[in-house]
Amino acid sequence: MPTSSKPMQRADWNGVFPAITTPFKADESIDLDLFGRHIAWMAGHGCTALVTPGSLGEGGLLSLDEKRSLWTRAVEVLGDALPVVAAVGACGTREAVEIAHAAQACGCRGLMVLPPYAYVGDWRETRTHFARVFAATPLGCMLYNNPPAYGTDVLPEQLADLADEF
Repeated sequence: MPTSSKPMQRADWNGVFPAITTPFKADESIDLDLFGRHIAWMAGHGCTALVTPGSLGEGGLLSLDEKRSLWTRAVEVLGDALPVVAAVGACGTREAVEIAHAAQACGCRGLMVLPPYAYVGDWRETRTHFARVFAATPLGCMLYNNPPAYGTDVLPEQLADLADEF
């Protein structure tokens, strides 16, 4: 199984990690000013980290450049006050690893890793996907398990097996 050259950072996460929406302008470009005000408000009202762009934030529909703009803005606004956790979702592992690298380069402090979007594999394939994305950066990671949305259900014993590696 692949491993990163740097060990995964321990993420002592707790509290409220909302997956926030992405505001758009009438021309369908991202409204980064409104996004910045929104995350500043959330940071001041009890959130302990912010996840962007998750499923509710149009993550599956945004380009990598649009995701970079959200991460960069969030890191600018939040600084060290709260971790920005990048939602990493893609149709395949290679693209997910590219997204993870981009998130790290933008200053995100963690990853929320989704299973592949379109193809539902067996546990061996799904585990390999998660392991490769987790190993791509030293950032702390959480696994996103939403069986109704993605058709993959990571069972507790499978999660424990994966956690043992990282």
